[in-house]
Amino acid sequence: MSLSKGGCFLNTSADLDAGLDLNLVFPLPVERMISTRARVLHRFADGARLEFTKTPPETEAIVSSYVHSQLATR
Repeated sequence: MSLSKGGCFLNTSADLDAGLDLNLVFPLPVERMISTRARVLHRFADGARLEFTKTPPETEAIVSSYVHSQLATR
């Protein structure tokens, strides 16, 4: 649903408790699969707010570049 350099909002009905650590893999439209660790910060009825943890610098740079490119087109 939303993405930033430091985390995302994941639209899900899964029961994800705050504090849960996950392996997260998702595609970006720039033909890259992103793989990182994430921690559930808060659970909502329609999803969860996740914080990226242990993200490799290259992966962080790719996500950051993608987010900035999307903000520049709005």
